[in-house]
Amino acid sequence: LTALRIDHLLLAAGLIPALDKYMNTPFSLLIGMVYSYLPFMILPLYSNLEKHDNTLLEAAADLGCRPFKAFLRITLPLSKPGIIAGSMLVFIPAIGEFVIPRLLGGSDSLMIGRVLWDEFFSNRDWPVASAVAITLLIVLVILWLALRSARIIVAVFIALTIGLAITAALGFLTVGSLNLISVAFF
Repeated sequence: LTALRIDHLLLAAGLIPALDKYMNTPFSLLIGMVYSYLPFMILPLYSNLEKHDNTLLEAAADLGCRPFKAFLRITLPLSKPGIIAGSMLVFIPAIGEFVIPRLLGGSDSLMIGRVLWDEFFSNRDWPVASAVAITLLIVLVILWLALRSARIIVAVFIALTIGLAITAALGFLTVGSLNLISVAFF
């Protein structure tokens, strides 16, 4: 990374604390988690996209639809089962991940799986760990029920995720932009 000067860009973006310091940073944790869980998202999505009928896209093009609009109107709705399956395959193990945060994130990375591991096995504080686990379970059930009953929440969540991804890709991920995005969607 030093030969390509990528570390200077990462330092300027605030993703690493110093030049040539990649380990024990939130950036290394993010790269490790994406590297580990990307296949779990790609495989269901590929399996779903493989089954699509290409004549639908050809018909849309014949009727004057631009490629991006055809993607939004045809491909994206048809690939929703693959997106849901991939999201569940990634979300479920990622929420309980404790090895990657310990190895790549350092001692200051707080992920729920690592907190539970530390409370159960390092601190031997079983009541606190059980309370955290039950709280996590209740929050996930409430989130699942809300998403199941209200489709507008899914649309807001997808829009917020896309907005954050675009903002992060442009390198403008600051507290002000997060506040602006949260005000715009909520």
